[in-house]
Amino acid sequence: MIGDKIRERRQQLNMSQEELALKVGYKSRSTIAKIEKNERDLPQTTATLIAKALGVPISYLMDWDDSSEMVFKDMNRKTEFRAYLKLLGWNVSLSGSGKEEFVGENDDGSPSYIESDVYTFSNGKTTFKLSAQEFEDFIEHIDNEIEYILDVMNKKNS
Repeated sequence: MIGDKIRERRQQLNMSQEELALKVGYKSRSTIAKIEKNERDLPQTTATLIAKALGVPISYLMDWDDSSEMVFKDMNRKTEFRAYLKLLGWNVSLSGSGKEEFVGENDDGSPSYIESDVYTFSNGKTTFKLSAQEFEDFIEHIDNEIEYILDVMNKKNS
């Protein structure tokens, strides 16, 4: 059920009910607790806000398609990568920015933009920011580099 998915994802992010409530616009955690216990109906607009706060597509929470498991694996990948960066001394935070990213053209040829979340990386000396897409590209690049190194090591050992 949707409440179970919300609780599971919130806990995966080490986010309290209070933090989620504040991100969604509730004044206390009690509403989130009721939603997670499936004791309260969830309007789609609120579900959309919760999905955004949890960094998942609404389709994952609502079970609208079969791709949710793939989305969840991708979220796990990002969470694991953020944990790895933390081990290396980097703090990673996610926030909305109002920054817009070009995503293509509308039917009339005008540019289409979406608001992007921003990942802020800081190690006490250096701080930099990446859009959600840039962070995804960064992870993909690291994955490719690791795969290449493993291939080279396997060829040397063959």
